[in-house]
Amino acid sequence: MKRNSPLPSAIAAIVALGMFGSACAPDRPQSQVSTPPATSETTTSFPEPATSLLSAAVPVQFDNQLAMDAIREFMESPDLTLNFVDLETMINSTNADVVVAVFEDGTGTRYSVDPEGYRVLELAPIVYALSDGPRLTQTELRARAEAMAEHYLLGFNEIKDRLVYEEGTKGDNFFFRWEDPTLVWLHNPPIFQVGLRVDGKLVAYLNTVPAP
Repeated sequence: MKRNSPLPSAIAAIVALGMFGSACAPDRPQSQVSTPPATSETTTSFPEPATSLLSAAVPVQFDNQLAMDAIREFMESPDLTLNFVDLETMINSTNADVVVAVFEDGTGTRYSVDPEGYRVLELAPIVYALSDGPRLTQTELRARAEAMAEHYLLGFNEIKDRLVYEEGTKGDNFFFRWEDPTLVWLHNPPIFQVGLRVDGKLVAYLNTVPAP
């Protein structure tokens, strides 16, 4: 099943990634969804990853090196230069209360890492890079996004039939999103979202679906 309805907030590509709008949990029916068929290009509003600028109130102990290693593996860039920014509250988490370790690379791109499980939860680039490689089809990009879901969304193969799927485009950027409508949330729905440039480069990422 493919759902093409607007979500709580819109993409602010080019400048800074916008913030999720606060909302009450909607009453949504469960849907059975598997890999969607290829479709023509559409433009759909998607909430953009954003991390609170406020530091976390509760100190958290974690290993900087393990967190940076997780980011480099995630980005498939072993030489990526990273600097620790702060421990912050991730406002895009379901209850806007998850504490993450935030790192920044030389381009200003920020990465939010779970300081306990060392999982990358959010990639929030300041701007989208211009496409300069071969153009991939939407079907090829969708396959890449689903492969990421299988790898990084814990338990994806077990829960994907209950996830609500949708996708959309914004210029040369394609967004693929899975949402779990069965979970209770206060501020933001639990989603797994991948943003890919038309050449296949990862330009946005958000994972707020709780680990099983």
